[in-house]
Amino acid sequence: VMMATYPEVFVKGAVMAGAPFKSATSALGASNAMYGLVTHSATQWGDSVRFQNPSYTGQYPKVAIFQGGSDFVVNINNVAEEVKQWTNVHNADQLADLTQTNFNGNSLVTKTSYYNSTNQPVVETYTISGMGHAIAVDPGTCYQQGGTTGTYALDVNLYSSFWAAYFFNILQTPSVISGSIFVSNSAAGITYSVPALSGYTYTWTVPAGASITSGQGTNAITVNFGTSSGNVSLIETDRKSTRLNS
Repeated sequence: VMMATYPEVFVKGAVMAGAPFKSATSALGASNAMYGLVTHSATQWGDSVRFQNPSYTGQYPKVAIFQGGSDFVVNINNVAEEVKQWTNVHNADQLADLTQTNFNGNSLVTKTSYYNSTNQPVVETYTISGMGHAIAVDPGTCYQQGGTTGTYALDVNLYSSFWAAYFFNILQTPSVISGSIFVSNSAAGITYSVPALSGYTYTWTVPAGASITSGQGTNAITVNFGTSSGNVSLIETDRKSTRLNS
């Protein structure tokens, strides 16, 4: 509601277990929307936002969506409808440009990104398999951890508020990994690196079937790939044991 009503105020927003803007205008309608029974075309959903401010011609907020896969209060069908709505106002399609299963090493989480015409992510979704109606938390003291468990806060090893803040660009940014983005099956001797930082430790992860032939624990590795797809990722830990993921 806030993003659609005040698009000139908000650059980005996060929706946790929500439904599209104007999916309901009454208590009964809200119940139907929460159960995932309200569906529209992408244009219809986008028009709901655009008609809220007919004279607005600026950029609309980018959106991150967090949703439990077993939420019986707000059905996961709402994610697809939200994606339709917010990709449409950004003139993007509903075909995922990047899908990351086992996101950040968590087998419960799938992250999906939708890009605009300039290859910028305008909508990101985080679906948590098996999670009910709650905010996802990950109690702990590491960089990406936080939150406490409660009636509507479940420990699923994903601190959704962290990833929302990361999406908002208000957190310290980890190093960008240098190396090949796409490689062929069984490619060997592929190198990846980040800038070397004094006092930091480095823990690399590669796709199933791939192996790190040298460099684990340093800022640069060499990898032999197999035939499975996946991501090369890195956890950087500074002297204060603060974890940064790349």
